[in-house]
Amino acid sequence: MQVEFFNTPNSRKGWQTMAFDREELLEKLAMALVANPGSTMKELADSAGISKASLHRIYSTKEKLQTIIIERMQGVFAEIRQSIQKPHEDYMEALRELIHIHCRNSTYILFIGRDDFFDMLKDEEWDDYYNDLEAFFREGQEQGLLTLDFSAGVMGDIFISLVTGLLECHLWGHLTEREMEKTILRALMGGIVRQNTTVSKEQLQ
Repeated sequence: MQVEFFNTPNSRKGWQTMAFDREELLEKLAMALVANPGSTMKELADSAGISKASLHRIYSTKEKLQTIIIERMQGVFAEIRQSIQKPHEDYMEALRELIHIHCRNSTYILFIGRDDFFDMLKDEEWDDYYNDLEAFFREGQEQGLLTLDFSAGVMGDIFISLVTGLLECHLWGHLTEREMEKTILRALMGGIVRQNTTVSKEQLQ
């Protein structure tokens, strides 16, 4: 954890110095940009609870901040692909891990819903992620766990839509962080699990 000290507003004392974790600060700023891409540096500073001067001291400009967020987002997608590509002795456990990584990095995953998302992530990076996701669901079909009624590519689309939709629910306070991963798994498997398969209720917990 990288700790920085920033000036933050205090209603009684004006400005006071407080410690912030750098990654936590970046997530707050990224979430503010998800909600309002046109935010000014002043608005971003206010949303993160720090002074505009402190924000400029760390990131200089909004463009530099966006570049750092994009780099972090690229790292998230690389982590997801690494998880998908490793051997899966237990497919359902691998699916839970896939959901967990998306939820743990929810701030950056939510950028998928932005109009300028494909300006932020290179086409080949998205294609690699999507192709690996499709291969993962095809593996589930080959193991007899997932339905053959529609393609692995469609399953990937369902997964992305479900994850981003429920992450939005969490953002709006309709779903707690503890409920999020379990809800995604149950909703997903309720639609793509193969009928009469051996997936048990315990595996959906």
